[in-house]
Amino acid sequence: MSAQETGTVVHDIINQAGRRILVIDQASAADMTGLMYEYINEYGVWGLNPYSATGVENNTNDNVPFIHGFDSVAMRRSPFWTGQLQHHVEKFFGSGFVPYDCSVNNGRFGDNPLDHRDNYDKHSENITLLLYLNPVWNLNHGGETVFFSDQSEIEFSVLPKFCRMLMFDSYINHAARPPSRLFHGTRYTLAIKLTRAASSNGAAGAEERDRQSRFAYLNKTLFG
Repeated sequence: MSAQETGTVVHDIINQAGRRILVIDQASAADMTGLMYEYINEYGVWGLNPYSATGVENNTNDNVPFIHGFDSVAMRRSPFWTGQLQHHVEKFFGSGFVPYDCSVNNGRFGDNPLDHRDNYDKHSENITLLLYLNPVWNLNHGGETVFFSDQSEIEFSVLPKFCRMLMFDSYINHAARPPSRLFHGTRYTLAIKLTRAASSNGAAGAEERDRQSRFAYLNKTLFG
């Protein structure tokens, strides 16, 4: 079953700052999502993010302890993107968005992911797409994706249910909560950062623009 035949919008909200958060259930076919889960669970190669243990924010690693990276060019060409996910992006956010940063986040009980923004340019159109991969999840397992207001209050949270897609403005501050001790395993989330680009060269430069906008933010905050 293709993405065009799937998907139920369960939340479509605008936060206090006027930025969009969209949640779609059954956004991808269960068989394809299950294959992604199997691939990651059995063959994932996990890079350690040393910043996650220090409490120091790092704009390049989503502030989670372990990440399996995907080549963004390969993802743009993959059936998983073109047949499962791209349709939803175009339907709700418009055409022209392409992946420029793709990974699976690995979270376990006891981890302490930090709040962060995926893009520090408040004028950017970039969006973030999350797809939750664990076949079994319930209320007591925790692991929510939590969104924060500009006043550092919790505005909204999303349970990581199987085949659930979460899309949001990349400037919104958010964090992945770890699973509870009742969940005996690893919380897997496919994370795709998207930019509106006319060509793959535009997408390739988006990560560097993120880095530069983060540098500008830190420079202004620290030195005026």
